[in-house]
Amino acid sequence: MNKPPQIPIETWQFFQAGKSYLGIEFIQKLYKISSRQIDRWCSDPDYTDSNQKNPQDRLEAMLTKLMALGHEDVAKAAVRRMVRVVGCVMVDASDAEPDKETLSEECLDDYGTIRVLHQAMMDGEHPLIVQKLKEDLVREVEESQALYLKNIKRK
Repeated sequence: MNKPPQIPIETWQFFQAGKSYLGIEFIQKLYKISSRQIDRWCSDPDYTDSNQKNPQDRLEAMLTKLMALGHEDVAKAAVRRMVRVVGCVMVDASDAEPDKETLSEECLDDYGTIRVLHQAMMDGEHPLIVQKLKEDLVREVEESQALYLKNIKRK
């Protein structure tokens, strides 16, 4: 198999790398499509007439639409599953914005979230649910820290 020239950045490069490392036969069986269709997915759109969207392009379009409609939890759940496959965790890139008026209220808010996380673990919930709850806890703690830092700057 030929090694792709670089780490995939664009979705077509990802499919090109998959074709190189896994072989076209594997991808054909996986997606139940022709080798020509795989070649379309692997082609640089700047140099081809094909406007065929590959599965990753389609998934990104679906996630974008879900986000636009306010269903961030559903979109993030899909990404969380993919991230787990490669042994990583998802980190929300948005800045923590405190949702309480006082630092004591923010800190108290953390306790409810950790209680829910611990209960989910004790109940044997699915690891993806536990991961999401952990992310919620981290966000809550970051909100507390953000309000703390905001208050310190005022002094």
